[in-house]
Amino acid sequence: DDTLAALRAVASGSDELRERALSKLVGEHAPQSFVRWKVTRWRETSSPEAVAAWLEVFGRHGLPRPERAVGCPLLAITGALDA
Repeated sequence: DDTLAALRAVASGSDELRERALSKLVGEHAPQSFVRWKVTRWRETSSPEAVAAWLEVFGRHGLPRPERAVGCPLLAITGALDA
């Protein structure tokens, strides 16, 4: 999937690439100083391998077995602008 490939590139990319991607995501909702701070913290706290693994878990469409019931309470919060 092209979207997942693009997200993997950001995960393993430079701070500049991460900053551009995060800026697109937040748009006008956050100042550039916040975006730079967030990218710095992202690099300090998460290895590219960990980010890529997170994408594998949360960056997919659907569920592996949608017919299977979830065995624990689940709270899903979405917003009007969620894709």
